[in-house]
This record gives sequence, C-alpha cells and structure tokens, in this order.
Amino acid sequence: MQHHQIFTSIDSANAEANRKKVALPPGFEGKLGKAIAAEFAPIASSIYQCMDLQCLCTYLRGLAAPNGQCTLPNGQTLRKAIRKEYRMMSDDERQRYHAAVQALKQVHFSQ
Repeated sequence: MQHHQIFTSIDSANAEANRKKVALPPGFEGKLGKAIAAEFAPIASSIYQCMDLQCLCTYLRGLAAPNGQCTLPNGQTLRKAIRKEYRMMSDDERQRYHAAVQALKQVHFSQ
C-alpha cells in the first residue's frame, strides 16, 4: 500500500513538471484574457499606449493636418524625440540641458 502511494505521488509530480507552462511578464498572472486584450487595444486608453505620432497628437490636444503633421497648441510641430549621449552634445546643447535640469529642480524643491 505504501509503495503504491509513493509511486502515485511521483507520477503526479512528473505530470505537473511535464505540463507546459506559459511564460508571462510580471503582473499578468491570472489576468491572461483581460489584461492582454487591454494592452493591445486598437484604441489607446492612455497616452502610454500610443504607438505613433497621430495617437499622441490627440492626447496632446494638437491639430492633425491631412499630410500627417501635428501642430501642438503652442504652435510647435510634434516630432520624434532626438536621443543623444551626453558626451556627444555640443557646448550649447549641454548648457541648455543643465538649464532645464536646474529649472526642474527649482520647481520641485519650491513646492
């Protein structure tokens, strides 16, 4: 009788180990159907789900032109961001960067 219980528990442990498991990113456990559908929705429910400039234009209250350009409320054209390493910045870019960081610090610490 004891041998039968041991073999039964070994068989069930092997079956559990052999069962295919789906690898999910953190936070998706138990939400398989609902969360994935919301993350890939064709209509973005927040600015963070936007994948193109036209989607961002609506969240930033810009005006989309027929040619695809977006004019923001302040008159500037919405464009892709330019990423540049600090060491590759010109002196002028570096000074503007430091001025922006200082302005953010003053706003943050004045509150």
